[in-house]
Amino acid sequence: MAGQSHSTSKSAIDVDVEELDCLLSEERVQLFDVREPSELLETGKIPRSVNIPLAEVEEAFRMTPDEFLEKYKCRKPSKEDSNIVFYCRKGNRSLKALNTAHQLGYTKSRHLYLGFAGWADHWKDTNPTKVETIRK
Repeated sequence: MAGQSHSTSKSAIDVDVEELDCLLSEERVQLFDVREPSELLETGKIPRSVNIPLAEVEEAFRMTPDEFLEKYKCRKPSKEDSNIVFYCRKGNRSLKALNTAHQLGYTKSRHLYLGFAGWADHWKDTNPTKVETIRK
């Protein structure tokens, strides 16, 4: 996957807005936002997502479960989990996080290919509560 160009068409590693919404409503997703914390303050985030900036993804997924829980306040995914989803602003950084996760053995992980921008745009008129505001 390294060096692979990514278009706006959906592939097997991609999750779209509707699928992610279904996974969230059924509480069947481990959702990781790989943007910088300052971006979350500016734009908000998808509810129930955990922020792991892209630069920390490799280190985070190499942590022990206890270290991961202490730092990120959630359970560390296992390599067998098929409900791991990464996202960023538009899908580029989440694809890099996905590649890292795959290299570390989390081969069933996927990403929100249109990113937070696609998520927020989809819900802005019909259900703005799908974007959680972050307070300092």
